[in-house]
Amino acid sequence: MASGVAIVGIKAQPADLDTIADFAAAIAGQVTNVELENVAKDLEAKSLRISGLFGELENYTDARLGALILGETFLSRRKRREISATVPDGVLCDALLVLGDVSRDPFSRLAPLIALVAPLGEGATDVAYELLHFLEPERFCLATSWVWNPVTETGSLKLLLDEEYDLFGDSDLDGFSRVNFAVDYLGETIDAAGLLMGQNKRFAMDVFLAGVYGIYMSTVLEMRMTKEFNKILPPLLQLTRRLLGVYQKEGK
Repeated sequence: MASGVAIVGIKAQPADLDTIADFAAAIAGQVTNVELENVAKDLEAKSLRISGLFGELENYTDARLGALILGETFLSRRKRREISATVPDGVLCDALLVLGDVSRDPFSRLAPLIALVAPLGEGATDVAYELLHFLEPERFCLATSWVWNPVTETGSLKLLLDEEYDLFGDSDLDGFSRVNFAVDYLGETIDAAGLLMGQNKRFAMDVFLAGVYGIYMSTVLEMRMTKEFNKILPPLLQLTRRLLGVYQKEGK
């Protein structure tokens, strides 16, 4: 699962092995291995669809192309409608073209799309990181805010890494490199323990990270909210799919 982001000066063994085992057991208690494997397969199919849509961008004649690409992401229908209503499809497609330009560094690729969706509020910029990942899953990890949020210092990675591991680095690019390294390292560690479910280990790692965050969300809500409110939270499998933007496949 080696990423395409170079990094130096990182000490080995950033993983918290006991915590990883605890989360793996908690996930296994609510979701079967087959269900986890099916989510990973859906992520692989999603990546292929996104790549195909990006391949059409240079000759975009369908005014819906940008909306179709956004429709493959975690974004809610409401936010997708807001983008369609406020951003001309040509402008959106231009930003997506930059995102698909492999000759650029990651942040120059991300910047135009982030600028377009940032006004939609907290979490909306995750769509840029999500699309970058699914365009080139072997180069770039899923770096959305529920994986690692540098503002709140929360996310799945924070839960699984040794406390001394620095996810910030000396710059945004260095931080992004460290996140990629951490996901790769954790993926290899978790796979070696036989805890990743799916043929494609990168997507299996996405599923594991989403499961970890789902367990975390459920635990926090159980401590802070009433039992009636907790019943509103979807089951872990459904929550995992929603975090990964493949919730439309629930029940299949």
